[in-house]
Amino acid sequence: MKTFTQFIKLITEGLIKTHNILKYSNTLEMNLKGIGYDVNINVIDKYKYSVIVFNPKWFLTTDKIFDLFFKFNENMGYFPTNYKEFRNDRYNLFKFGEQDIKLNLNNISKIEFFFESKYELNNYTNTIVVPNIAYHLSPNKNDKRIKDYGLTPKSGNRKTFHPDRIYFFYNMNDYLNLLDQLKANDFSNSIKQKYNLYEINFTGDEIIHTDPNYSKGFFTYDNIHPNDVKTLMTNLWKQI
Repeated sequence: MKTFTQFIKLITEGLIKTHNILKYSNTLEMNLKGIGYDVNINVIDKYKYSVIVFNPKWFLTTDKIFDLFFKFNENMGYFPTNYKEFRNDRYNLFKFGEQDIKLNLNNISKIEFFFESKYELNNYTNTIVVPNIAYHLSPNKNDKRIKDYGLTPKSGNRKTFHPDRIYFFYNMNDYLNLLDQLKANDFSNSIKQKYNLYEINFTGDEIIHTDPNYSKGFFTYDNIHPNDVKTLMTNLWKQI
């Protein structure tokens, strides 16, 4: 059983794995209560659960506490999908991200947040062999952040309906075809930017998934440490 200190360490290190909520629901509830939440956790199955928050006005108006609430769940390996706002005996159901929760607190007695496993097909173990090395293309503007923090699926507001992914490809020689696709997408959206090519060293602990739309690559929801990222080429530009 993980202690509060261990959970904070996981948050700091950005280690995101999916843990079976059937085993860790008591730990999650204990730690949420330990920082001031009045909550109950309702386990639906090992891939889904909800967190009922009583007295929501307190924690929703405290930004750091609000963010930490989702960090705890994120580090368990789950993301929010929707939520119910209860007013007396009635409730409204919302898709997560549809509205600003903090602005809709009038007469709310409790909020129930629903969470689901990050990993597709409910896979908790890696069924794909993790390569020693793979490759990644990213806009040049991201270079400093990648060198400082590595690669992360977080972009903008992490608390969205679907979690973000990091995409990789197996063969370095495929980067030109991928660059064509990226530039075509940029062109259609009137975006002008150059790209960097990175080599990624994998530890084998990552959980990776096949992409049904691209057989030459894969994706992960896990963070990649900056020490495992090597810059191969910079300022790539291919005219479409």
